[in-house]
Amino acid sequence: MSWLGRLLNRRKLEGELDRELQFHLEHHIRDLIALGFSPAEANRRARIELGGVEQVKEEARDVRGTRWIEDWWQDTRYALRAMAKAKAFTAAAVTTLAIGIGANTAVFNVLRALVLRPLPVERPEELHFLERAGPGDPDRRFSGPELDRFRAAAPDSVPIAAMSTTARMYVTLGDQPELALTQLVSGDWFSVLGVQPAAGRLLGPDDNRTLGGNPVAVLSHEFWVRRFGRDPALVGQTIRLNGLVLTVVGVAEAGFPGVTVGARTDVWVPLVMQRETRYGQNASMNDADPDKPWLPQDGIRWLGLVARIPAAQSVDLVRSRLEPILRARIEAAFAGSDSATRSYALREHLALASGARGLSPLRDDFADPLLILMATVGLVLLIACANLASLLLARSAARGHEIAVRISLGARGGRLVRQVLTESVTLSLLGGAASLLVGFWGGRVLLGLASGTAGAVPLSLPFDWSLLAFVVAVSLVTGIGFGLAPAARMARTDLFETFKAGTRVAGERRGGPWSVGRLLVVTQVGLSLTLLVVAVVFVRSLRNLLAVDPGYDRTSVVAARVDVRSAGYLPEQLPALYQRLLDGVRAVPGVASASLSAYGVATNSARTSSVEVPGKVRGPDWDGDVQVNLVTEDYLATLGMKLVRGRGFTRSDGLAAPRVAVVTESMARKFFDTDNPVGLRFGYDRDPIFEIIGVVRDVRPNSLRAGPTPMMFVALAQEMGPVYSVEARVNGSPVAVGE
Repeated sequence: MSWLGRLLNRRKLEGELDRELQFHLEHHIRDLIALGFSPAEANRRARIELGGVEQVKEEARDVRGTRWIEDWWQDTRYALRAMAKAKAFTAAAVTTLAIGIGANTAVFNVLRALVLRPLPVERPEELHFLERAGPGDPDRRFSGPELDRFRAAAPDSVPIAAMSTTARMYVTLGDQPELALTQLVSGDWFSVLGVQPAAGRLLGPDDNRTLGGNPVAVLSHEFWVRRFGRDPALVGQTIRLNGLVLTVVGVAEAGFPGVTVGARTDVWVPLVMQRETRYGQNASMNDADPDKPWLPQDGIRWLGLVARIPAAQSVDLVRSRLEPILRARIEAAFAGSDSATRSYALREHLALASGARGLSPLRDDFADPLLILMATVGLVLLIACANLASLLLARSAARGHEIAVRISLGARGGRLVRQVLTESVTLSLLGGAASLLVGFWGGRVLLGLASGTAGAVPLSLPFDWSLLAFVVAVSLVTGIGFGLAPAARMARTDLFETFKAGTRVAGERRGGPWSVGRLLVVTQVGLSLTLLVVAVVFVRSLRNLLAVDPGYDRTSVVAARVDVRSAGYLPEQLPALYQRLLDGVRAVPGVASASLSAYGVATNSARTSSVEVPGKVRGPDWDGDVQVNLVTEDYLATLGMKLVRGRGFTRSDGLAAPRVAVVTESMARKFFDTDNPVGLRFGYDRDPIFEIIGVVRDVRPNSLRAGPTPMMFVALAQEMGPVYSVEARVNGSPVAVGE
């Protein structure tokens, strides 16, 4: 009979064992009677020679190999009965464990989704993102012609696909428009990733051949279910995307939100439809026309490239095949520059970054804080274990007489230790089960904190088997951890001291100055001090962060996002539209002033350009990039930015007036080596078209943790373009005006 069969047929085996022992006993008694012993004496001698019926049964049960699980089940039942008698202690212990294990579960679940989980595609370990690496931050933007050159140079076994960043566009089916996150992709993008359709078909190479000639779209499965109720008839129908009529050709498979972790994509459209969909963001432009289709222009870098490199193919070999393409592009672009500028530019090289876990700005921002938080909640769980170990030690001391009696009756020390550990593990598993609720709620709270005010981060936090395995593992380790101390005390029970104490509580055997109880106290104090130090560091960091001057007013300004490009306004319509917007905001009760800007503050969006200063000699580590913002004349006053030199913009700084700019203090020091550059000139290239008319205090537009950012502000009237932010300075409550 197998091990499982012996376990399941325990009652039957016990019956057979009883009958077999009774048979041997009766047979031996008959033999002794035949030798002349009386029945009573024969019965006594037979039992003595057998060695004791119960002892033989115990030996037979050990031979079966199921004894450990039978003992575990008995110990678990005993532990549950003991917990039922001590309801208050059990409730306190389970609550403590639920909070401790639940906090670890919540942080681990977010960390797993953001940092550890691979993309839900075929063989994600083969995916690599192309990036321009160099002295500064990596740049993953390339032009359409660069994509063609990379494809021609790559081995035949290495396909390369392209994608834009996601953009907010308006999808309309019927009369009701709805914002949808849209991404432009090449025709082979889905096949390179290995994504399958849930309905219809996905984009193919033929969908990306003719500029403006392939008005088709693929929907994400989540958007299809949420917006269209999983309607299979939607395939073949048309929708409007920013006013453009597109035919829905298919739906991507369930569980695929895109390659950017923490940001969903609703609609995918071919790259050739860039101009028709009015996509116009996250681009680096040089000697290009943004009003013409971007895909054929070498001067517009806006595409992210992803390559699938099979396991049998060398990544270094692929990079060596593609590197000359980037090198030739840089040498051509800086052929006329001075040697220092050219040397700095040539430090840029091509890198192939692993794409197994996708892209994620959230990962860059929160991976390290999550690891620190994981260590902190782990420390909290250790303190909870020490507290529970102390409580169990006190309870085990009260059971000293009971344990001594059991030992005197033949109970082995190892058996008693197993019982105590079973009790602690059972208690911990109950806490782990309760921690699932805490973990679910805690994960949502962490996502809310990461989201800020921009809405919930679309990050999936499933409670699957892997997370359940994590909870069980932590619960087992925790239970063994706080059960070791009382188990060690029980194993060291002194029978003489315990029986001498009688009904009084007997202490553990003297073990010198470092007894189990004292070690626990020292451990608790040490862990608590460590946690206190960590808390002090966090509080000081938070206080320092709140004390940082961002360079603008954070208390009396409200902002709203607009998207005139997606709304379909033509460039010639923008001046009148902007004036209506400003007049409408200024008419709101409580608004003191209003402004428009291309990029608001604290929006994590920016435009970066490289500038040239006449006579400025670049060193080998020179970085000529600055952030550029197009603003209306009241922007500086509305945001509360303090002017320290010169003047701000006025109505006279119009289209016909000389080009002017306001710069920050850090830009003045970096590019002009002076605190007062008013009157000096600079430009995007060698033509110094801008005259500096003012200097404002340094600004931290995107992150308080980052240092002051070199910035320049340009009058919107002189460089008319789309704006995405409306700001208003209010008198009174900003919340009331915002509503």
